[in-house]
Amino acid sequence: MNNGLMNDRDRARVELAMVFRAAVLHGFHEGIDNHFSLAVPGEPGRFLLNPYGPHWSELRAGDLLLVDEAGNVIGDGEAEASAFFIHSRIHLSHPDAACVLHTHMPYATALALTETGFETRLSQNSVRFHGRYEFMPEYGGLVNDAVEGDRLAEAVAGGVRVVLLANHGVLVIGESLAHAWEDLYFFERACMVQVLAQSTGQQLRLMDFDTAELTVKQYELEREKAEVFLAATGRLVDQGLPGYED
Repeated sequence: MNNGLMNDRDRARVELAMVFRAAVLHGFHEGIDNHFSLAVPGEPGRFLLNPYGPHWSELRAGDLLLVDEAGNVIGDGEAEASAFFIHSRIHLSHPDAACVLHTHMPYATALALTETGFETRLSQNSVRFHGRYEFMPEYGGLVNDAVEGDRLAEAVAGGVRVVLLANHGVLVIGESLAHAWEDLYFFERACMVQVLAQSTGQQLRLMDFDTAELTVKQYELEREKAEVFLAATGRLVDQGLPGYED
């Protein structure tokens, strides 16, 4: 990503558009639905959001909407209701949540359809979310008002970065786009391995709590690696889906 000469808003646009297209490469998208948002650096209350209609594979930086916390689009375009209520309420309630990613990606959603959801102590990838994950066990219907948006926002507390929404999908919240993207990617990978392990019909082998707590602390010391992963993702998009920066 050659964005060294861009201002902060334009850089945010380019990087978020790239992540949409990366999500397609990894199969995280679902038709033209789901949504990602990213707070605009230096512009409190404003965030970027994808418009409803374009497929994620065709999203460019200039297509992204600039939205304020009241739901007003600055410039052209219109924010889809559920996208606005999910993202605005989380950004408003959690100013440190710079990035909010919502998908129905298949393996995470599969676990959202089970009684027990995701197990943080199952694998090396899953344990990175130990103490950072919440299962929201009640489905509340389509998110088309602030009440349901606030209910989702309340689940993001106490260091939670991933919320599995029962009968629905997943929310990932990050202090930066790089952190949120890394968590989204590795959460789906961990969910995939859990689904595969459960499909064997054998009893799952869980690590003990002390080991889980030690390992998640080790992961926290490596959070800066998310920027390296984001850069690598940009190169992948350059090779697989060129033109995202247009």
